[in-house]
Amino acid sequence: MKFIVELNGHRVILDAGRLEILASALNGSDYMHDHHVGVGNGTSGHVKSYIPVLKPYNLHENFALKVLDEEHYEAVKFITKQQDLS
Repeated sequence: MKFIVELNGHRVILDAGRLEILASALNGSDYMHDHHVGVGNGTSGHVKSYIPVLKPYNLHENFALKVLDEEHYEAVKFITKQQDLS
């Protein structure tokens, strides 16, 4: 069984071991968030209205994945090979 995780617009295929490593790395990390502080009070965004702040990354609320069964994975792998796109 494989898992599909979207990272920067790419659907990345992971096996269970790699998924566990990724989840462990993300759990407890911080992420950068643009916080609205009002027009002219910030450093970025529309009319300098935002500042970057750090927030804890909550794995259970922010991490989504899809299950990819082995049969579907092998079919896509076969199609890719037939199209010589690897």
